[in-house]
Amino acid sequence: MAMVGGISGKLAAVAVCAMTILSALFVAGQQGHDKVDATTLPAQGANYIAHAPIRINSDAEFDAAHGVTKGSGTQVNPWIIENYDINGTGYGYCIYIGNTTNYFEIKNCSLHNANGVNSFPYYWDTGIICYSIKNGTITNSTIQYNHLLGIYFYICSYCSILNNNLSYNTDYTIYFEYSVNCTIRRNYVFGNSNCGIVIAWSSQYNTVDGNIVKSNGDSGIYMSASGNYNTIVNNDVSLSSFCGINMWSGADYNLIYHNKVYNNPTNGNDYDWTNTWDNGYPSGGNYWDDYGGTDIYSGPLQNQPGGDGIGDTSYGYVADSYPLMKPILNGHIQRPPIRINSNAEFTPERGVSVGDGSQGNPYIIENYDINGTGYGYCIYIGNTTKYFEVRKCNLHEANGVGSFPYYEDSGLTISNVTNGTIADNSVWSNHYNGIFSEHSSNNTINNNSGFFNQSIGINLYFSCDTNLIDNVMAADGIALRGHLLRYWNSHNIDTSNTISGKPVYYWKNQTGGTIPAGAGEIILANCTNVMVESQNISVGDFAIQLGFSSNNTVTNNSVRNSRIGIYMTYSDNNNITNNTLYSNYNGIYLYDSCNYCTIKDNIISQSENHSIYLYSGNYNSFINNKISNNGWGAYFTFGDNNVVFHNNFINNTNQAYDDGNNLWNDSYPSGGNYWSNYTGIDVMSGPLQDIPGADGIGDTPFIIDTDSRDNYPLMSPYNAAPPQAPSFMIPVVAGWNLISSPLIPYSSQLPGALTDRDGDTLWDRVQWYDAFNPSNLWRQYYTGWSPSLSDLNTVNQTMGAWVYVTAVGDGFIKVNGTVANTTSIPLRAGWNLVGYPTLNTTTKVSDALWGTSATVVETFDPAAPYRTKVVSPSYLMKPGEGYWICVPSDTVWTVDW
Repeated sequence: MAMVGGISGKLAAVAVCAMTILSALFVAGQQGHDKVDATTLPAQGANYIAHAPIRINSDAEFDAAHGVTKGSGTQVNPWIIENYDINGTGYGYCIYIGNTTNYFEIKNCSLHNANGVNSFPYYWDTGIICYSIKNGTITNSTIQYNHLLGIYFYICSYCSILNNNLSYNTDYTIYFEYSVNCTIRRNYVFGNSNCGIVIAWSSQYNTVDGNIVKSNGDSGIYMSASGNYNTIVNNDVSLSSFCGINMWSGADYNLIYHNKVYNNPTNGNDYDWTNTWDNGYPSGGNYWDDYGGTDIYSGPLQNQPGGDGIGDTSYGYVADSYPLMKPILNGHIQRPPIRINSNAEFTPERGVSVGDGSQGNPYIIENYDINGTGYGYCIYIGNTTKYFEVRKCNLHEANGVGSFPYYEDSGLTISNVTNGTIADNSVWSNHYNGIFSEHSSNNTINNNSGFFNQSIGINLYFSCDTNLIDNVMAADGIALRGHLLRYWNSHNIDTSNTISGKPVYYWKNQTGGTIPAGAGEIILANCTNVMVESQNISVGDFAIQLGFSSNNTVTNNSVRNSRIGIYMTYSDNNNITNNTLYSNYNGIYLYDSCNYCTIKDNIISQSENHSIYLYSGNYNSFINNKISNNGWGAYFTFGDNNVVFHNNFINNTNQAYDDGNNLWNDSYPSGGNYWSNYTGIDVMSGPLQDIPGADGIGDTPFIIDTDSRDNYPLMSPYNAAPPQAPSFMIPVVAGWNLISSPLIPYSSQLPGALTDRDGDTLWDRVQWYDAFNPSNLWRQYYTGWSPSLSDLNTVNQTMGAWVYVTAVGDGFIKVNGTVANTTSIPLRAGWNLVGYPTLNTTTKVSDALWGTSATVVETFDPAAPYRTKVVSPSYLMKPGEGYWICVPSDTVWTVDW
């Protein structure tokens, strides 16, 4: 099946959805720079109170009569003016504050149409006029359609303008005269007739940071007339009529760096050539879309081989010595991966900004955004003893090599390293590990966030004495590996580390006790007689780990969607009983010298790889486990004298493997195991199965491999439980999810059809794209509406549905129903939003959609910009997922597997 072609039809469908949705799901726009971060704009649609223009001309006038709602004028309790809608028509201002030093805030106001007077400075046709004040803050307000200025500061100091929407003002938007030590941050400055932000007339030591300045007349940011010693950083400046950032006559000694300047007739201008347009090396300068240089060298002189994300030549229009090759992303410099393999390689060329490697002055690598695609790492540091910190970096998508240890497809790797600190980084979507520490010691990993790394979030491999503090993970976890006790019990890992909001419990050298309820992950290191019970752990890596730990009990736990449900190494005499392990990559893993353990009465299903895996373990017992629908039922290698009986092996792709000397039955008449693919008959009985008469045991052995067999295979499942209504756990995250029910619901009526049967996962909205109803493509159900207002009242197994989750609970919506044998789904030419009505997990897209001529298939991805991703023909379709399917003509899709 060809998976090619454009997706314009899908984008059109998304646009329709965006108009109907009340909580934003998609952001329209073809270009990335058109997207505005939600934190930039004040909340729209606030319940404003109409109010006459406000004029305060001294500290004594901060009172209710002048619109003050609360406060005392101190730094911790400022005067508050909020939630007003003020029309300045005929007044010349909306709010005027003058001659004050008390602390105050203007917030959540709509200030507009100031006009009619225009008498400087009190009535200057301006939204907000601040005259000779200190300690004021203007935040989260909309200031627009004023006849002259949006905000005017005259002789002001220590004030802030934060998170405002300033648009469509007739002249300048923000204008400073004789104002010092003020901050203009994260404002949206759009569509104003003259300059966006003006700093002039001896306005000095101000900071202009993180603003979006777009489609303004003349210049986006303009300074002149002794507008000196100001800092302009992290701004997005585009589509100005004349110049992006303009340092005009008299603007001197300003620092301008890490700005994104693009699509302006002239991006930058420096009239006096006295300003600094970069932050030195390796921090760099600004991104200019008309820069034509290359990046094949690095270093302060750009003469060392190897790119560093900085152009090799200066940006000629201004004195930017280190122009950035890619824009700053949320304050982070985009650069190629960093590889340091000795103390001598801590150099600026390799991303080190400051430091000498001592404990008091460590080397610093910070504020980078590094995509490791094709490199196999984002940052690799090896064979070092110097002190260093890697901090505030975004490290993602390391893949393409996978060669141990240098190219481990990990976001950050430290190998044979001491004295390192890894802090405040975001590490996501790497092909193997998020953070990988191998053969390293005395390092600190703190306050990092890790999510959706394909193998392990933080992997401590043959490493010791590591401090893990305040790390936050989702769909990730912590793994300890190593054959010596110190690799397990020498770390400091406290409960400030969380997985999906739940704490990590790391117990070491502990005798007795019960792990507290509500764990996100559990690690026992050199522990004895500890109880792990009644935990509900989902969406992690190694959910429950035991290393060098004996005589512990792990019972009545539920583990879902983790890389390994229960992991043991160098651990003896443990009891693993009555646990439910569902939809993990591996279920129960006994690795290296696990002996005399009992694995009994567990339910293990839907493991992608192994249900039970044993490597180099002896004298273990595997009894009365239900093992179904896994890649491998049981896989034993380098293990002897293990006993396996009374287990139910049902519909596993591969039932078992054994290259050792193990016993797969409990002799006669107790019997062996039930195998769903056993084809023998039962007409004989007795230890040799040579006496006429059935006995519930197959007359011939079940062959596992050439030297392993179950001599007494059971004809029926052992202790089969009463049949229960089929159910399915649909994984969800907070916010919007694209899901479907693989079961035929007992009732398709909403909300019941998608109500979580466990009751702890809640949603408030469902939307479905009805391709067969062009006049009403998007239909929705909302719990807050009366039934007559919702035009989507039923959902069945054929439909993919966008569901807005308000409370994640255990991370699943549990649905009940009956299993569908054959389902036909009509598809309309173009885009269709459909379900996957089967519990099958082994069918590829190319096989499933054969005959439909589908050109593009998309499914849910919470990390993607629009929460969907295109999947390849080899992608395995999954129960519970919803799918966008594009077909060239009307057809019918039949699901019969």
